[in-house]
Amino acid sequence: MARFQRPAMVVFSPERTLFKPIKEDIREGVKAVAAAVAQEGFYCDTDKLCAEFAAVASEFWLKREYRPKSRVSSEMIWKYLIALFEIDTKKNPAQLDRIFSEAACRFQPVDGAGDILELLSNCLVRTAVAADMPYSAAWMEDAIDASFPGNMVEFTVCSSEFIYGRDEEKFFEIIKRKADVPAEDIWYIGSDSVLDVEAADRAGMVPFWFRGELPADGIKPPRCDYNSIDEWRDFAAIISDVVRL
Repeated sequence: MARFQRPAMVVFSPERTLFKPIKEDIREGVKAVAAAVAQEGFYCDTDKLCAEFAAVASEFWLKREYRPKSRVSSEMIWKYLIALFEIDTKKNPAQLDRIFSEAACRFQPVDGAGDILELLSNCLVRTAVAADMPYSAAWMEDAIDASFPGNMVEFTVCSSEFIYGRDEEKFFEIIKRKADVPAEDIWYIGSDSVLDVEAADRAGMVPFWFRGELPADGIKPPRCDYNSIDEWRDFAAIISDVVRL
């Protein structure tokens, strides 16, 4: 096994590492928002609201991917919908977006992820999450807390709040500033060979490619130096080895 220096922080790109691919149901999210504003006495045409949300999402979230060149968060969509439909509510767009995200997004933790977070906490290694997603950052934090009780995740960086995404240098600059440690002391774990691994390598971090449930064939490996993890017990062995140093 390769020898590593003890990390100051481990950052997780959550899709396929902490959570299985997140499934969205726009209609359920819109219905939840409509119900929330109805309690204030404003009644929406849910079908029209849902159709307009879906139209904007189709235009800016090309092929269900969150494209950096047209980065529009769901909160921004709600700002637009409030103006378009003249929604009379005391809730601000961020609050509506959180209601929407909680109802629209379904998640399932990856087996073993909770054990890794606990192990890192016991080893006094700081942890953080960097998510490239259009949905509420508050929802992502809620999902982490619900899935991994007692976690010690220090902060989240979500592109829905910070404009830039994980294939852009400034996204990783935000991570480094929040971590407040040298980049080489940060281990970054992600499942995407390009958007996670190659990008983290360019940022000067120590990249780990978590293959997990990725198909064995058809995916090109990262074009940089990286560390491969097929399952979480592989990473547990690495951390245990580092702690003994």
